[in-house]
Amino acid sequence: MKRLTIAFALTVSLLFASGCIDKYLEDIAELESRLDLIEQLCEEMNTNLNSLRVIVSSIQDNDMISGVTSITQGGIEIGYKINFVKTAPITIYHGTNGKTPLIGTAKDTDGNYYWTIQYDNGTVGWVKDDYGQKVLAMGVAPFIKVKDERWMISYDGGSTWTDLGQATGEAGDSMFKSIVIGSDHVTITLTNGTVFKIPLYEKYLALKTEAEKINSNANAQKTILTALASRYVYIKNAGDIVENGKRVGTYCELSNGESFKVYDWQSSNAPKIMSVLDTITGLYYWTFQQSGEEMEWLRDADGNKIRSVGDTIPPPKVNLKVDDGGNFYWTIEYEGGTISTIKAPELFVNRTSSIFRRVDVTDPDFVVFVTWDGTQYRMPKQFTISIETNISMAVSSVKELSYTVYGADYSNVKAAFITQGGFKAYLSPIPGVVTIESPADFTTGQGKIMAVFTIKNSQRSSVKTITVNKL
Repeated sequence: MKRLTIAFALTVSLLFASGCIDKYLEDIAELESRLDLIEQLCEEMNTNLNSLRVIVSSIQDNDMISGVTSITQGGIEIGYKINFVKTAPITIYHGTNGKTPLIGTAKDTDGNYYWTIQYDNGTVGWVKDDYGQKVLAMGVAPFIKVKDERWMISYDGGSTWTDLGQATGEAGDSMFKSIVIGSDHVTITLTNGTVFKIPLYEKYLALKTEAEKINSNANAQKTILTALASRYVYIKNAGDIVENGKRVGTYCELSNGESFKVYDWQSSNAPKIMSVLDTITGLYYWTFQQSGEEMEWLRDADGNKIRSVGDTIPPPKVNLKVDDGGNFYWTIEYEGGTISTIKAPELFVNRTSSIFRRVDVTDPDFVVFVTWDGTQYRMPKQFTISIETNISMAVSSVKELSYTVYGADYSNVKAAFITQGGFKAYLSPIPGVVTIESPADFTTGQGKIMAVFTIKNSQRSSVKTITVNKL
């Protein structure tokens, strides 16, 4: 009986010891799990801190975001990977599990970003060094570790450490409150209220392309006006500009070796740059027109209008600037300085910025450029003559008919005339004038004059048929 009692006691003792061991093992497993979670949170926080440092640096460097991709784990989104144009990619974790120190950054009145920390009572303060100075959110990012189950942070690369409190596994917040991908920029909001707006490179390229088209058209207009003034230059070749399988404009090659591109009518709120004739001086000057406003003369530092034809100053250019809020703005850069204009919103907003409304290449002798206000520039495709081909005359009268030569000098132009019914036609001693004499009587059908213009020592010619109606 005594042996049974001892055996029973031993059995109970063993069972009790076994229960203690199991509980001990459970506690160990729970502790290890909590430590693993804290280590994971620590790693994610350090990644986020470094990413926050990179974000501040990218803004200071006027960098842009080229892409944002979601990071998932087990089918659940846990963060984002953000690619920049110039800066190395960063990773941002949501970090919603674990009561963690809320480190952030904010811009001070001097325009610089400094590290901040949110305390248990919810207040946000500046992180300061041993000298009481705020710590810039650039250079070395803060680093967090866990020591004796307490959060420790270093702002100087590990030389000194600050205790931030007990490291637990309770629910908490992330230093990043939200990330919103918009059409113009990515908006990153921190838990402390700081908002970053970083522009999207794709939008920048779209607006930059629009500006380049405006600048190309301004250069084209200057080239056209200069060529027309010389009368020697003509278009050797003209054709469509095709991008991504779609016609977007017209390119032209000139007889003097120059070339230019005219892009099609385009809706945008970008400023319009155009050369305009001043009726008082008879000269062309550059103008600009912002969306919804009146046209203005572009002026130099002394207030003088800037000539667009007959000088060597390059045409003004429309460009883009990006402010530190991630917003795009149009600028006009020219010899006298830079004009900052209105904000550049979405493309195609029922406004117009193109100089040229259309380009017609169907005429056998001319390429016709029509501007936004209806002005036409007729540029010859080769040596050609522009002359009125339908006129009216009384019997026994004389008419001086003016003509314009393109692609040659008047002194080098000869003309042969084929007439009938007693009409006479010949070049006047006055350059650019054809003299026509009508007979004592004629019918409309007899008033047909064929004029063949040629250039000395050249095979080039221009044939015009003039119809004379009887008054």
